[in-house]
Amino acid sequence: MSIQDITERANVNRGTFYLHFADKYMLVDTIIREQFHQTLVSALPPSPQWDRRTLQLLVQAVLDSFEEKYRHQHHSSFVLAPLLERAMHEELTELLLTWLRQKKDTKTQGSVPLEATARIVSWAIFGAAIQWSQEEETILSKEQMAQAILRVIMEGTAGHGI
Repeated sequence: MSIQDITERANVNRGTFYLHFADKYMLVDTIIREQFHQTLVSALPPSPQWDRRTLQLLVQAVLDSFEEKYRHQHHSSFVLAPLLERAMHEELTELLLTWLRQKKDTKTQGSVPLEATARIVSWAIFGAAIQWSQEEETILSKEQMAQAILRVIMEGTAGHGI
């Protein structure tokens, strides 16, 4: 799809398009982020915060998104998959960082900066969700996977003697 196709369909001129977006990939990125953000917001309580229940709802929403993406839809193009996944991961990281900043604690989680904590937790959720959703035969159900991810995030690996 070209910029011309997009602007004709949206009934705007090219100049207006370029006032808002550098190119069609920026448009796609914006749309993906907004849709994923709405998906997450609709699954969370009105005032989400960094606590076990909200994180559980967040993990379940991410698993739902990837289950739908990889199990229930056939993609004709894998060109957009990295763009889609990057935008979703960045949106997840920003959401987690917002929650961490809202906590009344200090700027760091022990000696780990909040930004690093948000990235690490988002990769734990995001990576596990992608892997789980792409498995042909899953070891864990969606609910079990959500609990496993949450347990590792909240409790670490201590329960495994590590």
